[in-house]
Amino acid sequence: MLKTGYEGRIRKPVQICDLVYGICRPAMEKKGMIFSDLYVYWKAIVGSYLSGFTWPEKISKSNDNGLVLYVKAKNTKLVEAQYSSPLLLSKVNEFLGGAKIASIKICRNIDACLNA
Repeated sequence: MLKTGYEGRIRKPVQICDLVYGICRPAMEKKGMIFSDLYVYWKAIVGSYLSGFTWPEKISKSNDNGLVLYVKAKNTKLVEAQYSSPLLLSKVNEFLGGAKIASIKICRNIDACLNA
């Protein structure tokens, strides 16, 4: 006999996507859907090489009504990430379906980016 912990009641199977959505929903509501899509699909967007040492950190509005994507990079690859920022910008905007991100700031520390 199947033991469920409930007398006379058997739990129904739940889809994995429903569980993941329930777990990730607070983060998605806090950061926004654009950031959530970028975070989930980062490796597919920028490729396995760039995703090995870069990851999206934050999206915010700039003074000129554009969005700024803050990308963290490992210290050893910071210069390479900086040189790759135009490529990152084009790939991210292509993924989002238009020029939604105006600029990208590459940083090793997000506080240093915000104060620059």
